[in-house]
Amino acid sequence: MPTSPLLEKQFQFSRMLGLFLFWMAEQGYHWTMGDCWRSSDKLLCPECAEPITYQELLRNNGRSKTLDSKHGSRLAVDLNLFTAEGRLAGPEAYKALGEKWKALGGKWGGDWTFADYGHFEL
Repeated sequence: MPTSPLLEKQFQFSRMLGLFLFWMAEQGYHWTMGDCWRSSDKLLCPECAEPITYQELLRNNGRSKTLDSKHGSRLAVDLNLFTAEGRLAGPEAYKALGEKWKALGGKWGGDWTFADYGHFEL
């Protein structure tokens, strides 16, 4: 099968994510998937009617600090973690997940200055 450096990274990320989600299930975590991929297609901005990507919209609204998101390369995922009572979990609940993800070789958004606790990337 023909490959490229990006495709090899996507294979690696997918394998890591599978191991990670399996571990989370074994530990009894409850989660849903957030952003897994972001299109670079231009959409019309509802406020200014200019063509803009979803990533540009997130950055312009202060929800992201970058235009070079790993989501666009399919090398990142956002997970929404829930408590046993069904409420969204706070930042502290993500720390064990961040440590596990880093042990698998990934980068965790909870370590960033602009913390993104549910973000896991290669």
